[in-house]
Amino acid sequence: DRFGEIYREEIIPELETAGIFLVHREDYDTYQEEFSKKYFKKISDCIKPVIVEYQEGGDLFLENNQLYFMVTFAYEDNFAVVNIPTEECGRFITFSME
Repeated sequence: DRFGEIYREEIIPELETAGIFLVHREDYDTYQEEFSKKYFKKISDCIKPVIVEYQEGGDLFLENNQLYFMVTFAYEDNFAVVNIPTEECGRFITFSME
């Protein structure tokens, strides 16, 4: 809860003050939708999702200094770890708000 509060009330407003806006997919315009589809195709070979099955006391090894998404599934108890290939694509994508 505390992280969410800091994210919404401090981080997002500071980013916007610096001219950086995080755009949610449902808010994409036509240009942004097409751009993101082409961009994903470009980096899709670099993305390596790993399905993690829950095991009591099990270990999950992630590389240091890498970014990952944790993905949950609506109808399963498992989750996945998806690497974000920052070396190939950077941490953020810049496109205009048309």
